[in-house]
Amino acid sequence: MRNWSKYSIVFGFLYIGGIFGFSYPALALEYETGSDIIGIKKIKIAIAPMISSPNSQASVEGLSEDLTKILRNDLEISGFFDTLKDKTSLIAQLDQAERGAENINFDQWRSQTEAQALVKCLHTLQPGKLSLECRVYDTQKAAQILGKAYESDPKQTRKVIHRFADEIILKFTGERGVSDTSLAFVSTRSKNREIYRIDFDGENLQRLTNDRSIVLSPSWSPDGREILYTGYRNNNPDLFVISANGGEPKPISIQPGLNLGGKWSPDGKQIALTLSKDGNSEIYVMDLSTRNYRRLTKNRWNDVSPCWSPDGKQIAFISDESGTPQIYIMNSDGSNVRRLSFIGNYSVSPSWSPRGDRIAFAARKNGKFDIYTISVDGKSLQQLTFDAGNNEDPVWSRDGRYIAFHSDRDGVSGIYVMNQDGTNQRRVTDLQGNDTSPTWSP
Repeated sequence: MRNWSKYSIVFGFLYIGGIFGFSYPALALEYETGSDIIGIKKIKIAIAPMISSPNSQASVEGLSEDLTKILRNDLEISGFFDTLKDKTSLIAQLDQAERGAENINFDQWRSQTEAQALVKCLHTLQPGKLSLECRVYDTQKAAQILGKAYESDPKQTRKVIHRFADEIILKFTGERGVSDTSLAFVSTRSKNREIYRIDFDGENLQRLTNDRSIVLSPSWSPDGREILYTGYRNNNPDLFVISANGGEPKPISIQPGLNLGGKWSPDGKQIALTLSKDGNSEIYVMDLSTRNYRRLTKNRWNDVSPCWSPDGKQIAFISDESGTPQIYIMNSDGSNVRRLSFIGNYSVSPSWSPRGDRIAFAARKNGKFDIYTISVDGKSLQQLTFDAGNNEDPVWSRDGRYIAFHSDRDGVSGIYVMNQDGTNQRRVTDLQGNDTSPTWSP
């Protein structure tokens, strides 16, 4: 590969730049081979082994293999790509034969691997800095369609690859992927219930809290910097906020009784939560600038688990007004309350899709919980999980393509991710503790 060029801009801790910044239309619908996934066909993509540049001043054993594996895994689990794992050796041979060549033999790549797209990357490792330069080609048109260059601390290698994977998904589908996102959740793996964080691909597990008590209902802030949760560290269920990287939590709501299930409004200026300071459990909204509370529900029933619509105009919540918990919707000022769910005898954990058209929730039917989605007008109910055990606490990815949830189908509760239509279910966490209550970073 020759004539690499880049134009870098600061992006957080990374320097990210594009090569040849022309636009190219989304390609996923052009391809007609592969397996169905979310209404399109899987794109056959060959990922050549990432090679080290002659300019590298340092080396790490297995680095090229690790970088290639992370990218291949990101694209595979996205559900949009067939990464041709059964042809890995052939792909390596073809790439090795082309090194130093002036041009790529696209006819050979198409005929021998059936690849519709090809990825080639070059990395340069210097003390304290990793540079990565990658190109993506359309083998059918024999043309480059994407080029990106990154510079980062070598410790941030995984994040660099995740971002590049999302750029590939954006180029082929018209919408960014979620490879660079994380899931926070509650786990008992440290004996106490604490909040942990893990990357979308199930790697890089981090413990965030050290409350040594009970923690409940984590929820990510819209800017991705903080996480709300309810904790008993002061012997009362109070609402705290903690950095998304961990640290010392700060109290947000410490009213007498329950301070439960806090959720940020889409603009990050308010928090919807459940308080019991005036008797039974009711839904309130707290203004973060003034710390004033506004009560939305006023009745003798228990109202919990508020969840904002993406435009901030409505709130879904749980009420036992009908005798058992069911999902309701109201305007964000508390008006126009109407019941949404009528499935089973126990419906909980509403989660509004980013597009605003559907709500995911868990409902108990025939003795077990499963995940459902329903349109906001109460129509088009769809069941997504059917496995043995209980499947609960659904939460959407930022693009609405995936839903995370927890399930005890393997005997121990773990965090799972599936496509928004229920397909491609996979476990994200191991079985070292009971993992529940996932929340997805923006």
